[in-house]
Amino acid sequence: YDNDLKDMHAIFYAAGPAFKSDYVHPTFENVNLYILMAHILDLSPASTDGSLSNVEQMLKENQK
Repeated sequence: YDNDLKDMHAIFYAAGPAFKSDYVHPTFENVNLYILMAHILDLSPASTDGSLSNVEQMLKENQK
């Protein structure tokens, strides 16, 4: 499978107090979900290849 093909991209929906309303984020790699969820839950994440900077645009300003 070619991960660069748009048909291979996953769908991610998020709602709640941490996320902007009516925001459409560009495609991102699933490896970034772990760091995003750890950040929202205020947990110390283990080492990962993900980066919050790849997904923090979907967060409200007070959640960054």
